[in-house]
Amino acid sequence: MRPGRCWPSSVWLSVSTPGRPPRRRSSSTSPAGSAALPSPSSRVWLLYLGVKRLRDRPRKPFVLPAWFSPLTAVPVGIVATVADLPNAFPLFLAVERLTSAPLSWQAALAALVGYAMVYALPVAVVVGLGVWKGSRARAVMKRVTDRFLSGTARRSLTLASGFAIAAAGSGTVAALI
Repeated sequence: MRPGRCWPSSVWLSVSTPGRPPRRRSSSTSPAGSAALPSPSSRVWLLYLGVKRLRDRPRKPFVLPAWFSPLTAVPVGIVATVADLPNAFPLFLAVERLTSAPLSWQAALAALVGYAMVYALPVAVVVGLGVWKGSRARAVMKRVTDRFLSGTARRSLTLASGFAIAAAGSGTVAALI
């Protein structure tokens, strides 16, 4: 993913860095030091989500495609990991800050281990509960997934209004900047 990219976007609007005038760009990249603003397609997507919440609709369970197998899981996992690299930027920033701080390597390592523990703790707790409680934990997790993947999603004027306000707000921000 390129810096400043805002999915799903076909038009990039960039915010100027200090000392530079604002520029509108319609290329596939965003210049370094600028942030992408919401595109027209993201506003349309937010409106679509709002309209979708105006009526009751059945929830569909998540089903893996027929081609998905242990052999295809490896390349899909690699692609998913590469796509998730932007989430690692806070860790890169932490390493950069720790190496430039007047700390011993032991203190810097302890800070990084602490950061990794906080970052991974929720997943580790769920895995630990699954191992410790076994079928009881699986039953609770199944209840949670069934709650969101079966039955009927009731209409929600509150959510529909929220999506419409988000679409209008992102359009206003793009127009003002």
